[in-house]
Amino acid sequence: MKIGAGKVVGAAMLAAGIAAIWLWPKGGAKAPEESVVRPVRSMVVSDRVSLPELRFPGKVKAGESRDLSFEVPGRLLKIVADKGRRVKKGDVLAKLDARDYEADAAKAEAEHERAEITLQRTRNAAKTGGVSKEEVSKAETAVKTSAAQLAIAKKALESCVMKAPYDGQVADTYPSDLDMVASGQKILTLQNTDIVKFDVSIPETMVIDRRFVAEMKGRRYFVVFDSLPKNEFDAKFDEFTSVADDRTQTFTATFSMPAREEFVILPGMSVTLVIEGGEKKSGGEEKGIEFPFAVPTVAVGADEAGAHFVWKLVKSDKEGEYRTVRQKVETGRLFGTDIAVKSGLASGDRIAVAGVTILTEGQVVTLYGE
Repeated sequence: MKIGAGKVVGAAMLAAGIAAIWLWPKGGAKAPEESVVRPVRSMVVSDRVSLPELRFPGKVKAGESRDLSFEVPGRLLKIVADKGRRVKKGDVLAKLDARDYEADAAKAEAEHERAEITLQRTRNAAKTGGVSKEEVSKAETAVKTSAAQLAIAKKALESCVMKAPYDGQVADTYPSDLDMVASGQKILTLQNTDIVKFDVSIPETMVIDRRFVAEMKGRRYFVVFDSLPKNEFDAKFDEFTSVADDRTQTFTATFSMPAREEFVILPGMSVTLVIEGGEKKSGGEEKGIEFPFAVPTVAVGADEAGAHFVWKLVKSDKEGEYRTVRQKVETGRLFGTDIAVKSGLASGDRIAVAGVTILTEGQVVTLYGE
């Protein structure tokens, strides 16, 4: 009997063991799971746009440069201003032998005086009926013609002296003294040294947006010369070409600045144009910034359909905690590491700026570093 009872107990224990193996949870008992609250980097959306500093390479070119010539032909008496000489506006640069033109002017003046005397006599005679009205008309026409001939002769005489049209430097001279020169023949080249001009290359990725030029006008820009890296020179925007360079596929913008007496700035020198960055108020008040907000590009995600979104962080009931809400946004152009947001956000919204691909709807997070 004892042996039979032992067999029953053993069988019961074996059955209980088997049941325990099948009913015991796999992996052993687990404590109730607690949700993990992740810290997230964030920012508060503002209508102040952070514009990046932009730098473009360029070269100094000659400022206003003009080839000067005489308006009349003649023998070149003397080039007064030698090559490299600095001159002021109105200074004499070169002279022609003016003797023939002086004689022509004197002759024209005499003809004009004679015509005026003849007209006076004809008018007096007409009062007594001695001449017809037709004779008076001819005399008046002769006076006008002689006056025009006198003006032409005087202008030709004045043209024998070449004067500087602006302050500058004689870059080069061409004929020699006593050479015969033709009307319009190049005598010398005068450069305007008061203004320094330089061309910079702008990539097509920026030119394609027609608001780029408007933005340049609304921001400070200055140049830094490679040989003077610590000096900044304020510059003025002059013009913009609409044809790309065949080799670099960039567009040329021309800027200018006043010449500096303490520096010798020559054509061909390398410069860097700097368009100053900083904060600007977006929309309406600042030209060229025609969107409400700009956010970091890393804050913007895209769904399967390519639609852009951000994660808004909305305060929860628990102090210091936020819940994520996916917010669809309409984006615009890039501004360095930022992207324009045309719609979907309001000033004061807090959004995540990291972990866009791993956040989920309704996830509880805290603010990193706060």
